[in-house]
Amino acid sequence: MRRILAAALFLLAGAQPASAGLLLLFAGPSSSPGVVGPDLPNTNIPVASVLADTDDVHEPAANTDAVITYAAVGGMQHVIGGIGWSYSAGPGLDDTITVEDGAGNIVFRQYVTAGGPGSIFFDPAKRGSTGRAMIVTLTAAGAGVTGKVSILNHWVTFP
Repeated sequence: MRRILAAALFLLAGAQPASAGLLLLFAGPSSSPGVVGPDLPNTNIPVASVLADTDDVHEPAANTDAVITYAAVGGMQHVIGGIGWSYSAGPGLDDTITVEDGAGNIVFRQYVTAGGPGSIFFDPAKRGSTGRAMIVTLTAAGAGVTGKVSILNHWVTFP
């Protein structure tokens, strides 16, 4: 608790970390996300928002898998808080939304059974393994059907 209070006072006083702009998201001991920077080691300040990023959306041509890949980051873990998707028409019988922790390591898979929008929120957020890519795929739904996938909240954290 003292670290949180010290970090909050540090930020409220208008102090800037040594490398301004280099604040990384961090999951502290309570597993709630927070921030850490060069002058704020091991703090656990809750994240109020995450910067919007065009890498969080994929809108391919019809009958093409919609895939978002977050490349592996050495010593770090990818975290996602939710996934949104949509199909322009009804999908086939075996169309899915999948999360992989590194290629081929499926950690979440769900059938998508209707066209239009859908979403799922992970509480707690889904965290990948250290140093692995995270891949989210909405399968192609057939000729003339366009699928879109969006990550609703993504960040990188220390293990």
